[in-house]
Amino acid sequence: MEFDLCTGITVRSGTVNAVLAPEELAVTAIAGHNEFRRFRILCVSSPSSRLVTGIRNASPNFDARTAGTAAELKGILEAASHTVIFVEHNPAWYVRHEEMLPLVSHVLLGRARHALVILYTCEPDRTFDLLCRKADRVFFIVLPPVPVRHAARHRITGSREALFRACQQRTLEVT
Repeated sequence: MEFDLCTGITVRSGTVNAVLAPEELAVTAIAGHNEFRRFRILCVSSPSSRLVTGIRNASPNFDARTAGTAAELKGILEAASHTVIFVEHNPAWYVRHEEMLPLVSHVLLGRARHALVILYTCEPDRTFDLLCRKADRVFFIVLPPVPVRHAARHRITGSREALFRACQQRTLEVT
């Protein structure tokens, strides 16, 4: 199975997909995708998750689990039998237990044999970077900046022709 998270970004089962994206994009990609309704989805997050409520309506087969530590995360992932596993990364899981990073990474890869695994964050950190190294695919999705409109226009000094010549695009000429 494969899904388009957004235009040009396709995630496939059998892979660990690390995704860095704004929260609204992640919620829209999962909750707004009709194909997800057919599958069992597991969302693993910290107790202070901002995404679970937005994703909860994505599927009637939606399960949410919270992990307070990396060991709890590892246990939840080992017991998972879902078709889609969405992990909202939390760097606090590894603060005192950095030795758990390779173990969690190994479990994510093991789950990917039978599921679509998405490791998600909206803010990169060192532990997410380390987990990305073992991921099959890594996506960094950045929304384009919103144009800033200035209230006051500055008066341009000098002749219009001089300004036009200064701003003209130039090409290299072969001599």
